[in-house]
Amino acid sequence: MLLIYCITFFISILLMKYNMNIIASVLMMTLAIFLYLCDVKKTKNILNLRGLFSLGFLFPYGMSLLKLSNLSNDYSLKTYLTIFTTYFSIYLGYEFASWHENTHKKDDNKTEKIIEINYSFNEKFIYRTLVSFMMISFICFIIEAIKLKFIPILIMNTPHAYSTFHIFMLHYFTTLYILIPAISMIYMYIKIKQNQFDTIIKLRVICAILFSITMSILLVSRAQLISSIINLLFMFIILFVQDIKKYINFFVSHIKKNIEIVVVASIFIFVLLLLITIRRSHSVEYLNSIFDMKNKNIPIFITQPYMYFTQGFENLNYMINNLQQHSYGIKIFMPIWTLSFIKLFFPAHIQFENYIIKEELTNTTIIYDLFVDFGFIGIIIVSILIGILFYKLQQNLSKENNNPFFYILYIMTANYTILSFFQPFFSLTITWTYYLVIIILYYLYNILNIEKDE
Repeated sequence: MLLIYCITFFISILLMKYNMNIIASVLMMTLAIFLYLCDVKKTKNILNLRGLFSLGFLFPYGMSLLKLSNLSNDYSLKTYLTIFTTYFSIYLGYEFASWHENTHKKDDNKTEKIIEINYSFNEKFIYRTLVSFMMISFICFIIEAIKLKFIPILIMNTPHAYSTFHIFMLHYFTTLYILIPAISMIYMYIKIKQNQFDTIIKLRVICAILFSITMSILLVSRAQLISSIINLLFMFIILFVQDIKKYINFFVSHIKKNIEIVVVASIFIFVLLLLITIRRSHSVEYLNSIFDMKNKNIPIFITQPYMYFTQGFENLNYMINNLQQHSYGIKIFMPIWTLSFIKLFFPAHIQFENYIIKEELTNTTIIYDLFVDFGFIGIIIVSILIGILFYKLQQNLSKENNNPFFYILYIMTANYTILSFFQPFFSLTITWTYYLVIIILYYLYNILNIEKDE
């Protein structure tokens, strides 16, 4: 599989050299799908992290080869090698972890992984967590609204209303609502398993999901809304669809019967995204002036997602070709500088220039900060570590684990992986905040359940 990746990638580079953009683009997008399907087939898990990375990173990269915008430039050889090295290193890290574990399995005569998993979760803990997250998120939102004296959805002619609605540290807890849909899925699973999924429980789940959606609308945040929906879908797949065969059977037996629900839900989500775009004062004329497409007749519902998926690679190429010096940890360790309050006391010492083509288009991809800090060495080392992490999480997902917060950690990682074309999530303080909160709950859940069993 790695050989296929190498050959296909370098063929696409040659095609780009001879201006055969469409063929190169289709080739890379097909490769991304092929790599995903190979990982799914091998692990029987449609949320295989390495597979999701090929979709979230290589597929948008393939789209970017179309060069539909005047903002697009030919990628330098260094850019091509950087993108190539990222997946290559993740693949090696994943395979190394697999080889290492299989070697020890032979030595220790361990049994094969469990395929059928019977989850058993503490209902009270999950429900209290769900309610607590809703309360914390709402209270922090109210405090921010009072302190800042505005709510983003109510402000007109302010494209950056969401980014200005921010109180240091507090806002990280305001956005905890993006985890609520995933927790609500766990609560729903518990109640279905107990045969108690009655009208009241359904209303609780629906209200929790609508709360998360409403918060995204109030904050006019498309990214938060998308993350909430992805978290919901991924948790549903983990809990209710344990392998690809069950997923296909579920799709055939349910979706066809309820196609109206799927269509209505899709329209509903599209309308919400459109509403948020309008309330952020992003008119069609404004967006077209930013995107600067070569073909002015391409409709906005095509150009906007295209630029959303591809601009990160354009900014990555721009940065690689213009970077004067590396920052040696300033970028990727920003969460440490923030959470330790070093950022407040020494702001001038942890600032570094962002190399982006246009200030409104800030997508940077997952490897942008890595290259800014440590160049190719950083890309190789961290990508190998990510590959190892992917394998470890994948293996733990295949074993019986009755701590629900492990599955939240997994779907959070899957979420950031499928959105790897967007930005370097591991260098965002908000990401670290989510992980720290869930890790604390993970260990607290274990402690309380051990004491209960004793």
